[in-house]
Amino acid sequence: MGDWMTVTDPGLSSESKTISQYTSETKMSPSSLYSQQVLCSSIPLSKNVHSFFSAFCTEDNIEQSISYLDQELTTFGFPSLYEESKGKETKRELNIVAVLNCMNELLVLQRKNLLAQENVETQNLKLGSDMDHLQSCYSKLKEQLETSRREMIGLQERDRQLQCKNRNLHQLLKNEKDEV
Repeated sequence: MGDWMTVTDPGLSSESKTISQYTSETKMSPSSLYSQQVLCSSIPLSKNVHSFFSAFCTEDNIEQSISYLDQELTTFGFPSLYEESKGKETKRELNIVAVLNCMNELLVLQRKNLLAQENVETQNLKLGSDMDHLQSCYSKLKEQLETSRREMIGLQERDRQLQCKNRNLHQLLKNEKDEV
């Protein structure tokens, strides 16, 4: 099922309060049940996005949230948020420097992703504009092609009529020659 873990956070007070929480061995987010309930229910449009994300960690699941984040971050190659104590105890202390460095690295990655997303959106707009221009050119060329085909058919008909008239005139000329 799970085990009891104790984390000492020196930043909580001058007395270095200890946080104890029952943690689960499952690799699920501490707010997974809450998230499933929220996703299944209809979310009002006026609800703030921050209130949806703030449900991840509550006063009751701080240690579980930190453990989950530690597992996820180490999975992605970040250093552990915990500092192993040098004694034989299995007590792990939260390393604030590691937390801050991970947060900074995540913010840098977020900025890079936003920049990349902006570049992709700009490129998509350019490509959309190019596509519209090409479709417009295609429509104009198609109209020109149809106009040229109609003109060609008209000229072929005129040529045929002139050839018939020419044959008739040749026949008349031949008849006139024969009479003379």
